[in-house]
Amino acid sequence: MCGIAGFFHFGGTTPGDASALLARMASIMAHRGPDGEGFYLDDKVGLAHRRLSIIDLDTGAQPMSSPDGRLHVVFNGEIYNHLDLRNELGGFPFRTRSDTEVLLAAYDRWGADFPGRLNGIFAFALWDAALRRLILCRDPFGVKPLHIHANGARLAFASEIKSLLVLPGVRPQVNRQALHDFMNVRYVPGTATLFAGIQRLEPGHLLVADESGTKKLRYFDLRPAPVEAVDEAQWCERIVDASRTAVKRQLMSDVPLGVYLSGGMDSSTIVAMMRDLGVPEIMTFSLGFNEPTDELDDAAVVAEHFGTRHFPMIIDPKPLQLMDEVLWHVEEPQVNMLQGYYIAKHASRHVKVVLGGLGGDELFAGYINNIYLKYAAPWHRLTPGALQRTILAPLSRAVYRTGARLDLKWDEYRRGIQLLCASGAPARYYSILRNVWDHDPEAARTLYGERMLSMPFEPAGRHFEPFFRTGPRSDILGDSLWLELNS
Repeated sequence: MCGIAGFFHFGGTTPGDASALLARMASIMAHRGPDGEGFYLDDKVGLAHRRLSIIDLDTGAQPMSSPDGRLHVVFNGEIYNHLDLRNELGGFPFRTRSDTEVLLAAYDRWGADFPGRLNGIFAFALWDAALRRLILCRDPFGVKPLHIHANGARLAFASEIKSLLVLPGVRPQVNRQALHDFMNVRYVPGTATLFAGIQRLEPGHLLVADESGTKKLRYFDLRPAPVEAVDEAQWCERIVDASRTAVKRQLMSDVPLGVYLSGGMDSSTIVAMMRDLGVPEIMTFSLGFNEPTDELDDAAVVAEHFGTRHFPMIIDPKPLQLMDEVLWHVEEPQVNMLQGYYIAKHASRHVKVVLGGLGGDELFAGYINNIYLKYAAPWHRLTPGALQRTILAPLSRAVYRTGARLDLKWDEYRRGIQLLCASGAPARYYSILRNVWDHDPEAARTLYGERMLSMPFEPAGRHFEPFFRTGPRSDILGDSLWLELNS
């Protein structure tokens, strides 16, 4: 997957120990790039790269520089349309077959606006030595991570937070507001991380840094645009075509590819498309838990049907014994992190690149919450705002206070009443479906110690509110899908 790291000094120059510091930032994430490392350092900037060789195995080393020595880039990801862009960029003296070099050529031709032309998953840092300008960029949907720490003198960046924690003056401290958000929605929304002073660059954004400071720009913004003149049969055909195109793009590799196969619709579709596209050998990897809910049998049926080399795995009966190691890698706990770690470790013995069906439920409204959102939509459109403000919202608060004195078995009824009271307030309705409890003071007193209770937290639901419309034109299901695409 590769890893990038580095820093830019606003006023002064890089310190005397900058070379050793870059090496430490890179070495702590050597697991991201076991095939090599590279560095670039001058009086203002330092760039570091750990490489996992996937494309152009012989000449794709990084940092990569333009022929005139003006531009330097470190890059994590894949640019799926890099061959098309090469054809557009005729005249640039390409020296490699790497998609990395296309970033240099595209910036040289189109300037800082070029990320909008990229189709891929990526995070990169590009240094323009002539303009003394550093550009950090992250792909439209945030598949590839990029973390930032800035103070008055220095901007630092890295694929993983732990690379920033080796910097002088950076101490691992908890961001308690982010922790509160995490406890509510099981991830940290927005730009924050669980570490105070360390931010994420948002998906679809680039950050430009020079001696005058930093400027953040959004280069990608996908907004809902309903299309009326297409019937269901045409949509079904378009979905198949789009899926095939997406899989074809991601077959770009000079090393073998695998697939995480659960036997469900999403991952099975990827295997079917790979076979349809003529991939001669497909390796599939599945995980089981020795439980009735295992999907190993389903995965085996799909693997046999499409003739894959199949590698099932039963998870260790004591999976928590690796919890420390897993947390060190993921940095922000996730619901499926143990399973993800085990299957990745299993697959890495055979392949470097794995495709998976993660995200299908978000794209196609696959979660059960979406059923509630769909059928509640008319109530949200018809409920007057005055009724919500004067009666339903106060009633909601009263129900929470009353519910705290009831037995836990009544909690589902309390939540049902809450959903009714949220009619006309789609962001709060969505929050309740997501089990957000930060508007329930009794829940906080049950879960938090004195230090957390003493802090004035902003509600986690504030991250949802900008995405929901109210009134007769509202569409809570469409808005929730738009929210999840962006978050």
